[in-house]
Amino acid sequence: MLSGAENLLAILIVLACASPYPSHAAAAPSRSSSIVLSACARARYPSLCVRTFILTTPSSDVDFARATTASALSSARHSAAFLRRGPLPASAAFRDCARLLLHSVDQLDRVSRQLTGDKAAQRRLGDAQTWVSAAMTDQDMCLQELGPEEGAGSASKDLSARVTTAWQLASNALYFITQLSDSRGRGRNN
Repeated sequence: MLSGAENLLAILIVLACASPYPSHAAAAPSRSSSIVLSACARARYPSLCVRTFILTTPSSDVDFARATTASALSSARHSAAFLRRGPLPASAAFRDCARLLLHSVDQLDRVSRQLTGDKAAQRRLGDAQTWVSAAMTDQDMCLQELGPEEGAGSASKDLSARVTTAWQLASNALYFITQLSDSRGRGRNN
């Protein structure tokens, strides 16, 4: 039976071998892979976390928080754009979902700006945690709005899958922001 870290390493190797980028496909697992595996092992969605870092290796707690937040923001933006342009019904549920996704994007954008701000802004990590949590709540409410009666069509199922991925990425971002906050609380600045 493989341990969690060994399982993640196996996933990383498979993903690296399947990479469309030749330099990544040929590379063997390295120290940077171990850093990512170790960091992602305790995230709520470790496989998704590893995929977030397939092309880059953060070198600090701040870099992990920034990268996962950027990934969550990008996914939320793509979900909102899909809803705006998609062939979805013009029901109240979809209108509510669109409003909630835009609010989610705004919240994650605030976090992204704070994490790329100066050291004083980065120290206010409680705000960032609150904003990521709010974004996740918005995404969860959107999924509830879609529900089984709204989710019968393939476009609706695709939207639900996109929002679920955005929520999972936000969950991983919250994990890394919390890790950063905890490390700062112990006096370690990365």
